[in-house]
Amino acid sequence: MSPPSKLAFGAPLYLYVDGERPELGMTELLGVDDGLLALNNGDIGRYRFAPGGAERDAWGAALFALTRAKFHPRLDKTEVARMALRKLAAASGALVTIRVGAKRRIAA
Repeated sequence: MSPPSKLAFGAPLYLYVDGERPELGMTELLGVDDGLLALNNGDIGRYRFAPGGAERDAWGAALFALTRAKFHPRLDKTEVARMALRKLAAASGALVTIRVGAKRRIAA
C-alpha cells in the first residue's frame, strides 16, 4: 500500500540498512511516515547525538520537517521534509548514492 499522495516523496530515498555493512542491503523510504520511522533506526538513529551528548542540528531539522509535513500535509512541505531527511542521511553515512567512475585513458 502506498502512502497518501500528499505524504509521498516525489522520489524515494534509499538508505543502507547498515552503512558499515552495505552487503546487508538497503531500504526504500517512500514518504513521510517511512522517514519518521527511519529517524530511530540504523545509522540515522545512531547519528542523533554528537559525541558530547547534544542532539545534532540535522537530526532535529529532519524531525521538525517530517512532523510538519505529517500534520500539515502539503506537497511543498513533504519535499522540504525529503530534502531535510536526505541531508541527514548523507551526513550519517546512510544515504545510498551512485558514483560513476571516470574512465581513464591509458596512453599506448
